[in-house]
Amino acid sequence: IDLLAQAAISVGVEIETSATVTQVEDPVVLAIPPQEVEALLGRPIDRPSAIRMACLDLGLSSLPEGAAHFALSADEPMYLSVQSQWAKIAHNGSTVHVAQYRRTGDSVERADLEAFADIVMPGWREQVLTSRYLPEMIVVHAAPSVAGRPAVDALGIEGVRIAGDWVGPHGMLADAATESGLAAAASLA
Repeated sequence: IDLLAQAAISVGVEIETSATVTQVEDPVVLAIPPQEVEALLGRPIDRPSAIRMACLDLGLSSLPEGAAHFALSADEPMYLSVQSQWAKIAHNGSTVHVAQYRRTGDSVERADLEAFADIVMPGWREQVLTSRYLPEMIVVHAAPSVAGRPAVDALGIEGVRIAGDWVGPHGMLADAATESGLAAAASLA
């Protein structure tokens, strides 16, 4: 985020935080989550539901003998991945990510994720250096649906466009965010 902010500033972007918007004089692209757009404008936006997951991140001194590096549950929308196997994100030891996708209203307990880790990596508890449980992570702000996601001009406000993983007809996650950002900018040019 810091590098992105520095790159933006280097090309003349002015970044303000905690500012109240009272008027828009120049065209603007709101590349923020939908709930922030709603708060900024003081009105709801028609959008699909977000996809959420519960996550347990583990910093292990080492992987237990015979531990799997990746596993999917056959019973639940759950997985385990040893992230440090493929990316250098741990100076020493291993970084493991255990997660379960959630339906709206469902809760996932830390114990559920730990139990899955017990099956896939027996003995992991003796290797824990640090852990973090995040029960409400947003994976994507709007799941694709038959109804589609809002268009970049869905707000109907002259000179204001939206962009993000929750906007536009194409892509998922970063692809959708990039595609909608480019479309929003092009529609304001």
